Amino acid sequence: MTPVTKQAWIDALRSGEFNQCTGALGKLADGGGVNYCCLGVLATLAGAEHRLNPIDEINILTFDFGDGAEDSGVIPGSLRGTIVSDLNLEQMIFETGLNREDDLMRTLSSKNDRGATFAEIADYLENLP
Repeated sequence: MTPVTKQAWIDALRSGEFNQCTGALGKLADGGGVNYCCLGVLATLAGAEHRLNPIDEINILTFDFGDGAEDSGVIPGSLRGTIVSDLNLEQMIFETGLNREDDLMRTLSSKNDRGATFAEIADYLENLP
């Protein structure tokens, strides 16, 4: 895994290169491409490999985060504080009222799954310390 800058993540979300999905880090699209949630975009930028994991006829992608850590719904806790190299989590927690870095992942996942566009999520990230 290679840490990603916040700006690279924001740029990727705005690039139009990634199609959005909800409910998982990534899913196989009907046309054969891959759709991602905002955290799936981050995982992809950081170099996490992914493979198809059909669950109940939903073609969800499982991401390999190294060291045996795999997941289809979240970025493992061991990486949450380091995957974005220049996100000042201590300052962010202080300024935004989030209790811990876990809350950022939950907030972003929730925004994504409740219909916020990648552009809106990029705007949110841009305003974080």
